[in-house]
Amino acid sequence: IARKLAGGGIRTLLTCFNKALAEDLRHRTAGTRHLEVAHFHELAWRVAEEAGLDLPDEDTLPEGTDFFDRRLPELLAEAGGRLGPRYQAIVVDEAQDFLERWWDPLLALHQDPRDGWLYLFADDNQNLYGGALPVENVEVCPPLPRNLRNTRRIHEFVSVFHRGDPEPESRGPEGREVDILGYDDDAGLRRLLAIVLRNLAEEQVPPEDIVVLTPSGRNKSRLRAEPRVDGFRLTEGPEPGAVLATSVHAFKGLERPVVILAELGDKHLEDLDRYLYVGGSRARNHLIVLATDPVARELRRRAQRA
Repeated sequence: IARKLAGGGIRTLLTCFNKALAEDLRHRTAGTRHLEVAHFHELAWRVAEEAGLDLPDEDTLPEGTDFFDRRLPELLAEAGGRLGPRYQAIVVDEAQDFLERWWDPLLALHQDPRDGWLYLFADDNQNLYGGALPVENVEVCPPLPRNLRNTRRIHEFVSVFHRGDPEPESRGPEGREVDILGYDDDAGLRRLLAIVLRNLAEEQVPPEDIVVLTPSGRNKSRLRAEPRVDGFRLTEGPEPGAVLATSVHAFKGLERPVVILAELGDKHLEDLDRYLYVGGSRARNHLIVLATDPVARELRRRAQRA
């Protein structure tokens, strides 16, 4: 939609919350005239800088600051007031991630925010940040009826953790069973991941086609603290010959042929279904779930009942 609008000479913004998703969208739309791609905070920073507003040094922001949640959107609003609207169309991916107070500053950049082109793509089952949609300002379209990303086996598994109606219809190939593997402790998890990676290597799956996802961020993930697992290099960003290892949050909106969803059951039990839905739906062809033994048993039971 963003390419089509921009291809018609319409000045279009394609935005999202996730930094990695913005990079992917930028790569996919490279060379499209009249199209700007930026994640929300990147956009806000750039517009505030263009307006000559005072911005702090990003490296000196204290941990836990609400600068990006509150102050930077306020600066965007001030900058937009100075510079005026700049887009004829805005397309937002993963729109459920946007906090309610971000919408007014964003839509102030639209030349016609009430009746102009505005497309919001959202899945409330993936709302990990407490975002909200400005539904009073848009014509709500019907849900997307078909799942074209995942195989049917992966679709059936993640649908167990989907909330709300209607459930999309799977149009993918049958695919292989979802693997649900249990472990006892951290050492068992590392051994299990090593076995999984060796098996994938024997199947000639390129490391770049694999991602390891955890509910915890890098500083709290014991698995991702290891730079290597049995000779396989784990990296926080895509690198040739390495396996990407990142958080479910950071990988929202992206996909890989093979997803290894790990560290399930250690904590975050209250959000387990959401992590399984968000993380599991990133897999196109093969989903492997590594969970503590009690959680793995429960997941197998739920999967069999689906």
